[in-house]
This record gives sequence, structure tokens and C-alpha cells, in this order.
Amino acid sequence: MDRREFFIGLSAVTTAGLAGCSGGGGGEELEPEEVKANAEEIPYDDLMRNEDQYEGEEIHIPRGQIVQVLGDEDEGFAFRVYLKPEQYEDDVLIRWDGDRFLQDDIIEAWGIYDGIYTYEGGLNTEQTIPDITAVDIELLEEG
Repeated sequence: MDRREFFIGLSAVTTAGLAGCSGGGGGEELEPEEVKANAEEIPYDDLMRNEDQYEGEEIHIPRGQIVQVLGDEDEGFAFRVYLKPEQYEDDVLIRWDGDRFLQDDIIEAWGIYDGIYTYEGGLNTEQTIPDITAVDIELLEEG
């Protein structure tokens, strides 16, 4: 599958899932400072292998590059973020109800791990990535 097909598949599925997106997932309002104080950096492979163990946990992503931006300020954003941008690997979905960030921006994020998210990619293939609802995102470097 090429990158264009991947983005088309993610766009169609993710945009439909953005309505009502807000920090905390379940309508519960989370305090960013509390999440940031408790958040842990969990290895990507652990998030993928042990979904049940980490679901609902506070998570810290110290550095990631936004490779796709979906949504808008009214309905919320979803960013596909590479945790290893130099290798185009370890991508996660970060849902965000806040300021706009742009493709290629380098960010730091804190949020709640919502489990894995599966969507239909190009050529009718299923893609699965970790799903995180952010409570705070900081811009480290403009893209």
C-alpha cells in the first residue's frame, strides 16, 4: 500500500470518529497538570502488545512528528504522529480538542491511552495503531 492510500483510509475512518472528542475520552474532565504529573513514557511495543494493561493510563510522549492532521477546531483534531520519524515507524493516533498543529510539527504530548485503534487502510487492509486522547500538547519545533 502506498502512503496516499494509507492517508485516504485513515482520513475516512478517523474523521467520522472525531465528533465529541475531548480530553479524557469518557466525558470525564481531566486536569492537564494532574495527568502530566502521573504520566509515564510507555514503550510503543508495550502499548501494542498489552492494550488491556495500559488502557486508561496516563501517558507521556516526549517527542513525535505529526505526519497527518485530520479534523478542525470545531470538532477536534486527530493527529497521526510518528514516534520515530527518522524511520517512519511507531505511529500513534492522538486526539486533541485544542489549538491547531500542523503537519511536520514536532510535539510533546500527555494524555490517556485509549487502547488500539483499527481502521481500514488502502486496498481494504486493516491498520492498527495506539490511540491516545491528549490533555496537553506542546510545540517543540515547527515543521
